[in-house]
Amino acid sequence: MMEWVKEWANSLLCLGIFTAIVEMVLPKGNIKKYIYVIIGIVTILVIISPFISKTDYENLAIDAVETISKNALEIKEDTYSKEVTEEFSKYQESMVREEYVNNLKKSIWNDLTSKGVILDKVEISINDDYNVGKLEIVVKEYSKYEYTSSQDIMKYIENYYDIAKENVVINDEVGIYGK
Repeated sequence: MMEWVKEWANSLLCLGIFTAIVEMVLPKGNIKKYIYVIIGIVTILVIISPFISKTDYENLAIDAVETISKNALEIKEDTYSKEVTEEFSKYQESMVREEYVNNLKKSIWNDLTSKGVILDKVEISINDDYNVGKLEIVVKEYSKYEYTSSQDIMKYIENYYDIAKENVVINDEVGIYGK
């Protein structure tokens, strides 16, 4: 009987040392809580082991470890895939926004230069709804025929691109027109 108590105490001591080492070695993160669950179940099994016959204990321990391992891997994969999906969605959104801004810049640049306006710069910022928050156009020289002033360009931008006057700034050698 004394031998049995000695083995049981030895198992508890080894489990305590193992748990302490695992706690020191484990990195911070989501996986840590799952390891603690596994350690807790093993601790419970070691504590109740004297009350379960040896064969039942081995089968119970093997089944518990297999189930916990399988579930931990599924949870880890789900968490990882969710994080990857969120990161990919953010990246995709930023790429779409960047492409939208670049295409809008090119369109405005090409439209105005095809009308004879010489531009220095076109800058655009958009809000979350993809509406233009600010459009800044720096004009070097106006057309001699169609777009002869910043007011002409402002009307064109407002009508053709449906961008409110309040969001457009035209900068030229005369000054700044708009905001």
